[in-house]
Amino acid sequence: MRTCHFAVLALLASVCARTEALAQSGEPPLQPWQERAAELAHILSQVKWTPVAETLSNREGGFFEKGREYTGVPYSSVRSEGRYIGFDIALRTFLAAAENPRSVLYTESLKDRVPNAAAYYGSVCSAYTSYALGCALPEVSCRYGPPVGRGVVRVEAQSARTARVGDVIYTPPATGNPGSHVEMVTAVTRDATGRVVSVRVEENWPPTTLR
Repeated sequence: MRTCHFAVLALLASVCARTEALAQSGEPPLQPWQERAAELAHILSQVKWTPVAETLSNREGGFFEKGREYTGVPYSSVRSEGRYIGFDIALRTFLAAAENPRSVLYTESLKDRVPNAAAYYGSVCSAYTSYALGCALPEVSCRYGPPVGRGVVRVEAQSARTARVGDVIYTPPATGNPGSHVEMVTAVTRDATGRVVSVRVEENWPPTTLR
């Protein structure tokens, strides 16, 4: 059973213990949990769907456009009123609902009922990251930052050089804003000398997930 290390810098935090391989050139092989985390993050961020009615609430205001193809699951802090995709309902349930104009996606809205919510089915940054990391329940974003819980490790140094798949980038709330934000590293590319040349980050952000 692995020890989960949620994150911290935006702080960059690791979800597994660092190995000596990081001091060597080249990227150490991914562990199974890292491969799985990237796969699950990719599934939610790259899923494609098309609204069949004009009444699906959009967190940015208004509604998702009927007939337009979207990539990634909708952003909506459903809380206990709606359903988190990946935890409360399966992705296939969301996709089936998106094809049915009489489903709760089009007949129910959490806008003006639940803070930071719109669509009845959706996800937020912390639920998205929690799903990818295989957590039993969606963690709130503040749990990924300081003060951290048992097993949480801050990545040293705070640099793309030490980024690994499954690491979490935590951004604390801005002044006067109660909300923090989390994103997950899903790919790290190195050149022949071991130098990091790109880091792919995926997150849930209005109106849908982003890469």
